[in-house]
Amino acid sequence: MKRAFLGLFVLLLLIAVGCKSSLEEAEQNYCLALGELGQALAAVENLHANSTVDEAEQAQKNLEDALKDVQDTAAELQEVKLDAAQSAFDGLKQAIADIPGDSTLEEAHGMVGDSAEQFRDTIDDLYGVTCN
Repeated sequence: MKRAFLGLFVLLLLIAVGCKSSLEEAEQNYCLALGELGQALAAVENLHANSTVDEAEQAQKNLEDALKDVQDTAAELQEVKLDAAQSAFDGLKQAIADIPGDSTLEEAHGMVGDSAEQFRDTIDDLYGVTCN
């Protein structure tokens, strides 16, 4: 029983570490795309009376491309977050399923506490991204 619980805990830890690096990469890509969007917008804002039509068209294309990158990276980020949430939920569900029927509530809480905390942390990560 303890061996099974320890194995489940190690599996959840490995999933969490893998999801965290994927999450960090997706957040970084999203933040970079936001930065590029800001730069592309600044280029449009910096067009002036002496700018050429070619310069204006290129600035518009760059802005359009940057917006598409933001949309793509936002979708990727959301997918990574939802995958992490599903994995954490699956771990919690398995931890609950592994509780022997004769366990007390105190014992059951001890068996699922780490999985529940991991799920909570993953759900909390769904709420936002902080770009530096």
